[in-house]
Amino acid sequence: MELSDDAKGLAACLWNLPIGERTILSFGMKEVQPTNRAKAALEELVSAGFLLKEERFPGGRVSYSPVKPMSQFKRFTKLGKFPLTEPLSVETRVAR
Repeated sequence: MELSDDAKGLAACLWNLPIGERTILSFGMKEVQPTNRAKAALEELVSAGFLLKEERFPGGRVSYSPVKPMSQFKRFTKLGKFPLTEPLSVETRVAR
């Protein structure tokens, strides 16, 4: 599976650090949520088997943790330049 530049860039920026293999990215889903672009990149990494997505937390929190090394994405650090989160709408916050 060929990953998009967004997925490669996100992997390089978040999980290619010396402690990247232990990095867990979580969205509390109370005030902010991942942007559509970030969601698409994260889902690509999940589908390709690089990340594990967990949604079993209270309040709708979503977490992503690496399950495979991502050192091959190191050269793509300049691609991960887009907003990762956006505010939740007031309606969404109230519904939770």
